[in-house]
Amino acid sequence: MKKSLKLHIYNYIKENGKLPLHDKREDSKYAYYCKILKDTGFIESIGKGVWRVLDTSNNLQLMGDATKSQVRSHAYRFSVKVPFITGWINRKIDFDKNAVKYTDIKQGQRILVRRHKLKICNDVIDVVFYKGKSFKSFSGKKGDQLAILELKLTLLSLQKKIRTNLQFGKSWNFRCYSKHHANINNELAKYYQERGVNKFEVRDADGTLWLIMDDSFNLSELEAVNSKTATRDYDVVVAPIMNKLRKEPFLLQRLEEENESNKKLIVEQQEILKATQEQLLAQAHLSREMKEILVNYIKANSNK
Repeated sequence: MKKSLKLHIYNYIKENGKLPLHDKREDSKYAYYCKILKDTGFIESIGKGVWRVLDTSNNLQLMGDATKSQVRSHAYRFSVKVPFITGWINRKIDFDKNAVKYTDIKQGQRILVRRHKLKICNDVIDVVFYKGKSFKSFSGKKGDQLAILELKLTLLSLQKKIRTNLQFGKSWNFRCYSKHHANINNELAKYYQERGVNKFEVRDADGTLWLIMDDSFNLSELEAVNSKTATRDYDVVVAPIMNKLRKEPFLLQRLEEENESNKKLIVEQQEILKATQEQLLAQAHLSREMKEILVNYIKANSNK
């Protein structure tokens, strides 16, 4: 219901520029979802009772329709910068006052929000999405957008829990330092798994790991795993090649057969070249013998 109501509000504003008519008893519910849509960058108020959609491309994120998805984005970790907050260094006093459940750790406190682990420190908040949390979509970029939406919802929940605003102006200051984009039911992964290879790693020239094959969820996945380049690696390198394999599932087998055929052709050509070289050497040797015979003949006849 939550997703459908949120999507209903979003689509109605997109078409009409205002909130849909609803029962007065649902005012608080509509206000709650409007705040989420506004704070996560989907809509904005441009006047009393007048709204507009900021980015129509975000519609897919709200739907959460992954029935035709190809990529599973997961293993997200974010670092969120904390603005200057008076008394923040003594935040435990407020946590206790507001009955916030937390665990003391060396760097600060750990709080669970939406099942994610948040490490609350003086300067930053480390957000680690729980194991198994993933976002299915059509590209690495879409996966990032969905993860950022989840991060913003998590930060909204945290702010409500600790009764503190963590935004710089109207937004949060954060960066992603870990993420994986996995191609689901990957043809290349299936090809090697059928041949007994269940895991392999690909590293670039300087030894940095950027691609792995993984079947830990029985999904035959090929994953882009470099935190800095994973999105580009998936969308620009992995996806185009994998789409080609989806259209031509026997492409690898055909290339392998062509490779074997080319190897045989090269061997045959090398044998022909060797035979030709031997023939040329034989002809050269014969030419030298003929030259010697001719020279000897001329000498013998010139003395007569």
